[in-house]
Amino acid sequence: MRGVALLIEQIERVQDRLNPRLELDGVLLTMVDARTLHSREVVKSVREGFGESVFTTYISRTVKFPDASIAAVPITEYAPSHPGRPPTGSSRGSSSPGAGAPSRRRGGRRAVRRRQNRRRWGIRR
Repeated sequence: MRGVALLIEQIERVQDRLNPRLELDGVLLTMVDARTLHSREVVKSVREGFGESVFTTYISRTVKFPDASIAAVPITEYAPSHPGRPPTGSSRGSSSPGAGAPSRRRGGRRAVRRRQNRRRWGIRR
């Protein structure tokens, strides 16, 4: 919770000094493991503190995210059917800013590099 407090302080500094129109659009909970008491207490505390600003969607803790990061590909490409991936759609609960956007093209230097990295590390899609 200390990190949240520091973030709020930083947002307030930016509002005071640089951009008074800056607003918090919402809070997206990440690394949530609903099986643990600690995680459930943190979620409850954040929801009490931020109320309606907390998105209903959260990103659960999973090993697929670090694996996708190592492979240098988004989770939506690395594990498209994984339950931890962001949902598509444009509802308030959506956690993906580009949800519903057209997929990126498959060619290009970065795509080739990602495929090479996947082969090098033996990662299957």
